Amino acid sequence: MTICPHVSPADQVPRDARRPGSFWLDIDNQKDFLNRVAKELDVQQVCFARCRCSMLIHFCKITDWYKVYKKDLISRGGAGLFNYYNTLESALRVVYPGVEWSSSSFIENCRAPRGYWKQAASRRSRFDKIGKKLGITKVLNCVHSVF
Repeated sequence: MTICPHVSPADQVPRDARRPGSFWLDIDNQKDFLNRVAKELDVQQVCFARCRCSMLIHFCKITDWYKVYKKDLISRGGAGLFNYYNTLESALRVVYPGVEWSSSSFIENCRAPRGYWKQAASRRSRFDKIGKKLGITKVLNCVHSVF
């Protein structure tokens, strides 16, 4: 196999080839692999930058990853990645740290992780999303008593 400087290490290894254990230790290799899989699965990665006070702010919205299964990565040569991460979600959180991931939105997580709904912030976030979908703009604090 020839090494081409214009091709990422993840693209130089055939998808069914075994990668050395050290390959997955490098976060750049993980990111290259996930980016290649994203192209194959047509995961839309919408990114844009904004200039603010001479600082460049980079935003990404990568919600199509929510529809991807762990087995999709394994079948594309990513089994070794899961020696370091239990779930696709945990891998994505490390590789794309600037993205606010929603645990309950991953299709593979048919249910939220243990303890997720015990956190007030999780419940609040879900109710805010539901309220936004329903067009609710104001919530009144009402107490009803039945006699």
